[in-house]
Amino acid sequence: MDNNYNNDPNNPAGQGYGAAPDNGQYGNQGYGGAPNNGQYGNQGYGGYPNYGQSDFYGLQDPYANPQVEESGSNAIASLVVSLINIILFCVPVLGICMGLIGLILGIKGLKSDKKGISIAGTVISGLTLALATVVFIGFIISLVKRV
Repeated sequence: MDNNYNNDPNNPAGQGYGAAPDNGQYGNQGYGGAPNNGQYGNQGYGGYPNYGQSDFYGLQDPYANPQVEESGSNAIASLVVSLINIILFCVPVLGICMGLIGLILGIKGLKSDKKGISIAGTVISGLTLALATVVFIGFIISLVKRV
């Protein structure tokens, strides 16, 4: 059978009717296909847009979600609040509030690049929150005993 596609010496790839020959002259002109190093290169069309990335002219996609960079301000604020709370934990309500604020800021600061500062703020805030809670309970007990 000389008409068989797979045995044709002029058609080594076994391409059937309607298939374009791939001799590398014009390259891959498919729709987002694999790159081909032909004469004219890959002229792929379509594909997914590059959301959040700049295009050829350096412009950003206006519909992309903005990439927020964590500067570590929550971590630093957590450490500052926890260091202040070391002094003020004996004030019953203020110590608990500052301990909670420092703890929340420290947990939010774990997402930043200053994880060490955030961990220090979280640990110190947790300890001062525990001390402030003990002081507050002791304060309430002393008020109840007076009455």
